[in-house]
This record gives sequence, structure tokens and C-alpha cells, in this order.
Amino acid sequence: MSYNIDTWKTKNIDGLVVPVVPLYKSKYPPSKMVIESYENDIVRVRIDISEIGGISGVLTSDKCIVVEKIELCGEGSGMDFADILMPALKLSKGHLEAVLVWEGGDSITRLCVSDGKVTTEAIEL
Repeated sequence: MSYNIDTWKTKNIDGLVVPVVPLYKSKYPPSKMVIESYENDIVRVRIDISEIGGISGVLTSDKCIVVEKIELCGEGSGMDFADILMPALKLSKGHLEAVLVWEGGDSITRLCVSDGKVTTEAIEL
């Protein structure tokens, strides 16, 4: 049984670009990519990764997503975070800062991503 994320709060996204292919290298990959809109050669997509949430943004010609929204929580989200999202974030460009509340507040972590360097740290209340 996985330790799940109850709440994901994105604090900052700055030019975060995530490659699509690594998201599908997991033993249990996410659902298919959904095209949400296509206008003036801009393709907005969504990849649902966990029970609640995933990645959405603009698809680039080199199979990356310029992330506009990212969130993971719900059943299986702990495993999805480790097996699907983390490997892709390690190959990303740009910056992300988020706060994750695990299992009803058992632990709270700050996730920071900066050009593929991923760090997590416990937050004490």
C-alpha cells in the first residue's frame, strides 16, 4: 500500500518544461494524453497521472509539455509521484515549488525543482 498525497499546493511554476516520454516509462503509466484545445498551432494537453490530478499545459514539437498546472493526490498518488512524476522532473527544465500534505498531515514536504535538480524537505508546523 502506498503512502498517498492528500493535498498538493503548487506555489510557483516558472518555465517548467517536462518531457512526455519518461512519464510513460513506469510499470503503471498514466492514462493517454488528452488534447484539451487546439488553436493557432497551440496544442493544450492534459495527462492524468493520479486519481486526482496530473500535468496540463502546451505540447511542444519536441514532445515536452510547458506546464501550466500540475497536481497529484488521491489513491495511488504516492507511488505515481515516485514512479511516474519524479523521473520526468529529473529531466525537466525550469522551476517548480509545491507543498505536499501526505496522509492527512502525517508529514508535509516542500518539493523544489530547478532545471532537473529535485529536492524535497520536511516542513515542520
